[in-house]
Amino acid sequence: MEIIISQSCIEKLEFHWDITTLMPSDISIRLTVPGAGVQISGIFKGEGNNHVPIVIGIYHEAPGTESRVVLRGLVCDRATANVKITAVLQKGARGADAAINAKALLLSKDAKAQLMPYLEIDEQEVKATHATFVGPLDEEELFYARSRGLNEQEAQKLLIEGFLAPVLSSSHV
Repeated sequence: MEIIISQSCIEKLEFHWDITTLMPSDISIRLTVPGAGVQISGIFKGEGNNHVPIVIGIYHEAPGTESRVVLRGLVCDRATANVKITAVLQKGARGADAAINAKALLLSKDAKAQLMPYLEIDEQEVKATHATFVGPLDEEELFYARSRGLNEQEAQKLLIEGFLAPVLSSSHV
């Protein structure tokens, strides 16, 4: 799927990838005019023996463009997730600002996730950041929640809801 943003505005896009949805797994976004921007939020879920492949490319082609990507994933059973997010700040995109933030929780010992943020910078005077995390629920946080009267399942649910909070808006998991 290719999306071209050719107006000076911020487009907000939400995605939810799992085995029941037909969301595109290969997304290309071009920011073609000064001031164009995109905010992508999304949730991906892998379960059973399923594989969740996601490729997102954002191309800053004009000055003063902005992109924000915030993804959260839940992977359990023997599922795998491979997520590649690329922000390309092309020559001529002076003042562009790109940020990638992707995290995945592994909810079983056989679950696997690979998050690959890439920044390609061909211009000076730009901002570009990325952050990723892949791992299980934090045992200390689980212990703390359980010490406050929650059982194991309630504690896990609470921590997962907190983990997903940055990408939840009007959509529900």
